[in-house]
Amino acid sequence: MAKQSRREVLASALGGGALLAGGATVASAAGHSHSSYRWSADELRQKFKDPIWNRETSARIEGDIAPGKFVNGYVTGTVMGVRDNEPVRPLMGFEVFSSIRVLKQPNGDYQRLCRELVFYRNLQTGELMDEWDNPYTGERVRVVDVANDPFNYVLSEFYPEPPSYGGLNKDKPPFCGTGR
Repeated sequence: MAKQSRREVLASALGGGALLAGGATVASAAGHSHSSYRWSADELRQKFKDPIWNRETSARIEGDIAPGKFVNGYVTGTVMGVRDNEPVRPLMGFEVFSSIRVLKQPNGDYQRLCRELVFYRNLQTGELMDEWDNPYTGERVRVVDVANDPFNYVLSEFYPEPPSYGGLNKDKPPFCGTGR
């Protein structure tokens, strides 16, 4: 197997399109006969104005567009606490497990389907926590692991409506697209 550069791998994973900072160009299999073609900065700027290209690229970034394929994720880290005039302090560890798939819809949009679980660990013992001693309040509190309901949305050529949070969020998405 031949070695590939990061750009080649990224371009291949995104089906020929990827954002590179600073107006750099990308390799593309779409619309050009070989993968060594590099878009000019002007061509790339034009691509980012194309709502269909953005939808397709977003779907490839979000998951694997092949039917029935899932992208599983794992993240671990430390929950940090901060209070005025005090140093930042580590509070607990966390682990996130997720599974995402994208399903192409008859109109060309993609339905993004995601489930995720979050668990919290004691920093000293590494054990999963049921209770935690809050150093800011001195209280012992119950730890609630997260089992998110599906975090789903549609990837289309237009920005989706943002969540309303019970009517508190009045923001509307920016105009995006060609008005089709």
